[in-house]
Amino acid sequence: MAALRVAVFSCEDAEHWRGYTLSLWQKALGRPGDTFTYFPCHRGEFPEVEGVRDRFEVIVVGGSHYNTDDPQPWIRRLEGLLPQYLAAGVRVVGCCFGHQILAQALGGQVGRNPSGRFVLGVEEIQVDVAAAEAAGLPLPSPAALDPAGPGSGPVQLRLLESHGDQVLQLPPGATLLASSGTARHEMFCAAGGMCLGFQFHPEFTPAIVSEKILPRVGAPGGRLSAEESAAAGAALTAADGAAEGAAEAVSTPVFLQALRAFVRSPAPKPSAQAGAADSAASAAEAVAAAAAAGAEAAAGARQALEIRAGAAAEAVSAHVRSAAAAGLAQGTLAAQLLTDCNREAAGAYSRAAAGAEAAGEKVATARTVQAAPLKLALGSLGGLEAQVDHLLAAVGGLELQAQALEAQLEAQGGQQQGQKQAT
Repeated sequence: MAALRVAVFSCEDAEHWRGYTLSLWQKALGRPGDTFTYFPCHRGEFPEVEGVRDRFEVIVVGGSHYNTDDPQPWIRRLEGLLPQYLAAGVRVVGCCFGHQILAQALGGQVGRNPSGRFVLGVEEIQVDVAAAEAAGLPLPSPAALDPAGPGSGPVQLRLLESHGDQVLQLPPGATLLASSGTARHEMFCAAGGMCLGFQFHPEFTPAIVSEKILPRVGAPGGRLSAEESAAAGAALTAADGAAEGAAEAVSTPVFLQALRAFVRSPAPKPSAQAGAADSAASAAEAVAAAAAAGAEAAAGARQALEIRAGAAAEAVSAHVRSAAAAGLAQGTLAAQLLTDCNREAAGAYSRAAAGAEAAGEKVATARTVQAAPLKLALGSLGGLEAQVDHLLAAVGGLELQAQALEAQLEAQGGQQQGQKQAT
């Protein structure tokens, strides 16, 4: 069998994981003669789409402490590139964060765990063996794996989990391969068998989870309660000391055997792979949806700012009325009111400028990473820029209010001065 060429995308920049991503996946998937090339995509390093099929058969996207909705530019670039790699004929395997960003890039939805709790430990996962085999992921027979139900129903695997988010909705056309009690969409395939995503961690051992993750999420004030931390630690310790095949053991060797077969099976040619076109179309829809969401966010920010400006104006008017009734000196009133109004306007301009800059960066990044199949969808991002213009226009109203107030107070001052001279 020909040697495998794998691109390993590291999405984790935490210091305690330095050097682990590449070595873990080499051990999990590698055979003599295979080559693994490391891409620290958290630093913005990715292989070019053009010619990528001549360099790699498989791209593996690993886990991360980041969320798919975090604003880091490299996450948005990764999301845009994944459908292009698939369309070029390269298989993509996503693990944990990689599973989530792959689903999102193809039109699925990702969010926080519905339970609101962080999941850590050994999870019992129900795998649809027939669907998995049809996707090119051959698992041993149900009888060999002690099926979870009677007959030839789903098979239960015990695998390691560590996640606060999960895939909430599969991409259009994707096939569900596995579920668990904590994640409905534990594993899926899409793009005609070109990609595979799974929430669990077959590259980890119980000892690695106990050493690298549990002390951080299980510490006081962490993401696990004391009871959850103790339960996770006990399960990991039992799994670490269990013999293969024992009830407490993890099923990692079983799954990795199937995964090695998946990544080495012949990939469909791009010209003959209908799923690749579907992936590009789904990704275009996802970009359009993201643009709409961005426009909605800008509109919401604009509306909130308008409400804030209106409240500020009302407060100014109330202050004027109150001060006039109390007979305060006009000069003191003017200074206080104008200071408050100008401070409010300056703060609003600053927030709007930051929002405009962030939105502009998002538009520029998306336009840079999307190829021809997504060009149509990117047109909708212009709406986001328009929303930013409206936002700035709304903020400009504060300056007009300040100018009007200044003129009003000057006029009042002139009237008061004339009255004094008359008396």
